[in-house]
Amino acid sequence: MPEPAAIPTWLPQDSAMAQRIAARDWSDTALGSPDRWSSTMRGAVAMLLDHLRPALLLVGADRTTLCNDAWHDRRVGAAGRWNARPPAGLDARLSDAWAGEPVRIVADGTVWSGTPIRDLHGRVEAVLATAIAMADTGEDGGGASQGSDRLHLEQQVREGAAELQQSRDLLQATMDSSQDMIQVFAAIRDDRGAIVDFRWLLNNHTSEHHYGEVRGESLLERRPGVVEIGIFDAFRRVTETGVPEQTERSYDREQFDGWYYQSVVKLGDGVATTTKDISAWKASQAEVQRLRDAMAQARIDENDARLAAVFEALPVGVLVTDAEGRTVRTNEEMARFLPNGLMPSRDDGAAPRWRAWAADGAVVPVTDYPGVRALRGERVMPGIEMLYTDEDGREIWTRVSAMPIRDGDGAVIGHASVITDIDTLKRNAEALRTSEERLRQFGDASQDLLSIRDAASLRWRYLTPAFEAIHGLSRDAAMAGHPLRTWLALVVPEDRRTVLAAIRRIRAGEPVTVDYRVCRTSDGAIRWLRDTGFPIRDGEDRVAMIGGIGKDITDAKAAQEALEKHEAFLTSAVEVGRLGLWDWDIRTDRVRWSDERFRQGGYRVGEVLPSYQAWVDCLHPDERAGAEAEVRAAMAEARDYVREYRVVHPDGSIHWLHGRGRFFYDDHGAAIRMIGALVDVTERREWEERQKALVNELQHRTRNLIGVVRSISDKTARTSRDLADFHLRYRDRLDALARIQSLLSRLEEQDRVTFDSLVATELAATNSAAGQVTLDGPGGIRLRSSTVQILAMAIHELATNAVEHGALAQADGRLMVRWRFEPAEGDRAPWLHVDWRESAVTMPGADMGPDGVRVPAGSGQGRELIERALPYQLHARTSFNLGPDGVHCTISFPVSASTGQGHCPG
Repeated sequence: MPEPAAIPTWLPQDSAMAQRIAARDWSDTALGSPDRWSSTMRGAVAMLLDHLRPALLLVGADRTTLCNDAWHDRRVGAAGRWNARPPAGLDARLSDAWAGEPVRIVADGTVWSGTPIRDLHGRVEAVLATAIAMADTGEDGGGASQGSDRLHLEQQVREGAAELQQSRDLLQATMDSSQDMIQVFAAIRDDRGAIVDFRWLLNNHTSEHHYGEVRGESLLERRPGVVEIGIFDAFRRVTETGVPEQTERSYDREQFDGWYYQSVVKLGDGVATTTKDISAWKASQAEVQRLRDAMAQARIDENDARLAAVFEALPVGVLVTDAEGRTVRTNEEMARFLPNGLMPSRDDGAAPRWRAWAADGAVVPVTDYPGVRALRGERVMPGIEMLYTDEDGREIWTRVSAMPIRDGDGAVIGHASVITDIDTLKRNAEALRTSEERLRQFGDASQDLLSIRDAASLRWRYLTPAFEAIHGLSRDAAMAGHPLRTWLALVVPEDRRTVLAAIRRIRAGEPVTVDYRVCRTSDGAIRWLRDTGFPIRDGEDRVAMIGGIGKDITDAKAAQEALEKHEAFLTSAVEVGRLGLWDWDIRTDRVRWSDERFRQGGYRVGEVLPSYQAWVDCLHPDERAGAEAEVRAAMAEARDYVREYRVVHPDGSIHWLHGRGRFFYDDHGAAIRMIGALVDVTERREWEERQKALVNELQHRTRNLIGVVRSISDKTARTSRDLADFHLRYRDRLDALARIQSLLSRLEEQDRVTFDSLVATELAATNSAAGQVTLDGPGGIRLRSSTVQILAMAIHELATNAVEHGALAQADGRLMVRWRFEPAEGDRAPWLHVDWRESAVTMPGADMGPDGVRVPAGSGQGRELIERALPYQLHARTSFNLGPDGVHCTISFPVSASTGQGHCPG
């Protein structure tokens, strides 16, 4: 025989019905497999099977029915097998329970109680129908026990539902307070238990802003992109492993297109996620990096240009080779001595031109020339004298120095040689010609524009090839054209006045640097040129020529504009985010603050001199030691400074700031700088404190409510005739308590329950005939929160007595409730005086008094509450009289002091 199916752990293990539930295939019902039942459904089935009385659980629109062991054993009414449909007419009579109200009905000869079972969203998911007694035979011998079971069950259901609702409300409020998207999903599994989808359970306000109302909908139907992006697999992993995950993702599906930081944690058979939009941060980060790279490259290019200019301008020959002696870089001066750009030891034709002698007169071999020795790792400084014979046969005395170039491990990877011409006395003329040729070659090779023009006619005398690259016009055309108009036509019209003014100043003998734009004739492109012009004087100190050095700065201008835009963007972001920035130079103790940083200290911008001490002076006395200690610790441990602390403004107000800073260190590890930002978190801290107060108030009210319920139970039990009477009275009193709790729950934080709304609510529940009740008194009299519950119970007792025995139980009876407000005087609080008077009532069960008048007898819980509890708890003055025509009761008690501040109508 096959082994019995394992009973799920959440079901009673000794129940025959639990065994049958585990063994049955539920796939043909709307419930599906038990391992996919909701927590509410599981709890309801567990209660069903634990119940001692015969009971049925009707689930969903198709009323799928489950029963317990007692049902199967007792066969209540005309019921058949354990899984048979409910008795005829039962479901129809449970309509109020399906609407959310507990009911008590008779069906098929049996008294039933119907209790609604709600899911996490407050919707009625199922109804628990419990057989209380046989209608035609009354309670059997176990009636007291059975009634107790039922009441216990009902109490469990109510408390469970209330706890679920409170938990859900608290969770929703917490979620809605976040600006991030917070969502809760339940896993959807196939017949094998594999996760095939997720269903939305909860959303906060931020999530609803993006999705709308999606609770209960499929994740894959609303967001199919989660599969390709990997979000679905992450949800499935977290659900199955329980290991949380945090990920940055780019999501460009459905209505989203950006970067998001998502945190996923397991929650039941599903996940809870928090998603933050970090697109702006990512874009800013990328833009900052791009600008940094552009700036770094611009600096590199600028440094290379400067190095090249210096390199070429050196009055000595410089040669740089690799480890094999191959030329890597050389300047024009070196070309005088190495026409082929090769070391003499590597050029058989050039080696004989170089000669050197040792101190003893011996000829130095080529293998001991400075460059060769440097490649062996020697440092030849300040060098040796060598006689060089150039290609024309002229001999030139030089000094040759060399030194090795090493890598990080000390290995020789090349060498640098410097040749200095020391033959000045013999070769001045030759040196001058060579210098001029070198200058021309330098100009031809330079990317900068070198120019010389006649100061009087402005005709070009010299232009380097860079002129053509920048202006798009050949040098020949420029020199052949009109000396001014041809060139001026290339200048953007808006800049022509500027360049003409610069020429006038140079003619007057003043060096000038000016930035202007030219329109390149070859392609129409606009190029920025930085031209430094200087006067060249003749022997009589007159300005004869105008020299110029022009540099194409188009790319630098673009980079500068991009940088300025980015700086403006960052400035706006800081201002919008209300970030207070500081920059502390630790070595000089100089501090810079942003404008918002001044305001965070309670100062006007520039009102105080920023300094470390100015920061300390702002700190709350209780914060100073800890805040300064944290600064020292972060500095010593080379970590970020993160702290939240209080500051005191000059006006005495206290504010909370959240600071984060970072230290920078020199090569010796000493802190030299600290940069950081502050955010004012006063509102968040106040909100947190308010939330704590609200939680404490909720706990306080809950404890009080439990005490009231316990007291009601005890007193009702003492005054009830039997269990049925106890049930009716207890339920009515709980309903009254529920009504006043509903009034309290709808109030805002500073509101109070008013007496007229309290009386109207209680009397409305009596369903009294029109014209029987008269209410007379001012509206808006606010009651103290601590008095509402006990006062409501007293009015309920009076109303219940009127419905059962008094004015509202008889067609001719009348009830008049009058109240008046007595304002506060001095230290005395305001009072409310209430007069409850019934008339035209024939009182039942009256006794004959000594004067021959029939006086109704009885006191009961209501009277005890009014005459004893109200004076004790409310410091009230009360009277309770049972007259021959009805009850006359007066109650006077203090009310909220705010009533006397314009809240009570005159």
